[in-house]
Amino acid sequence: MSLRAGLFLLAFTMPVVLYLYGKFRHGLDLQPSMSAYFWAAGEGQCATFPMRTIFVGYLFAVGVGLFGYKGLTNLENSLLNAAALCVFTVAIFPERLFLEEATSQPQVAQLFAACPAIKDWAMQDTLPIHYMAAVILFVLLAAVAWFCANKSLDYLPVEHDPARFRRTYRMIAILM
Repeated sequence: MSLRAGLFLLAFTMPVVLYLYGKFRHGLDLQPSMSAYFWAAGEGQCATFPMRTIFVGYLFAVGVGLFGYKGLTNLENSLLNAAALCVFTVAIFPERLFLEEATSQPQVAQLFAACPAIKDWAMQDTLPIHYMAAVILFVLLAAVAWFCANKSLDYLPVEHDPARFRRTYRMIAILM
C-alpha cells in the first residue's frame, strides 16, 4: 500500500513541483506540457536546462515504482512492467520540438531565442518516440485500472464499499 501511495504522490506532485520550482527558482513560465520542461530554459541556462533533472528524476522514480510494484495477477504485473519501460522511454527520449511551434507558442519561441542550438534538435526527422511511449503508457495504466482492479478489491477492508472503488477505478481508466 505504501508503494501505491508513493506512486500517487509522485504522479500528483510532479506537475506542481515542475511549475513552482521552474517559476520561482529559474523564472520560467508555465510550459505547454510536463514534457516541455525537459527543454525549459531561460537566458543563460542552455548548457544546464535546469528543469531536465527534475523531470527525468521524477519519471525514473515513477518507473522504478511501477516496476517494483508487483501486480496481483500476471496480467497486472506484465502491464505495470511494460508501463515502467514506457516511463523510462519517455524520460530518455525528449519531446520533439517543431519550428512551427515557435510562432504559435511563446515558450518555444523564447527557448529558440535563448538557445539557438536547440533548432538543430527541432529539425531532426525522427520518430516521435517520446510521444508514442507516453500514449502507450497511459493506455497501459488505463488497462490496469479497467481490467485488473477487481482482484485488488478482494483485499478491501469489509467497511469499504467495493462498488464505489470499482466505479473510481473505471473513472480513472476513462480519464487516462
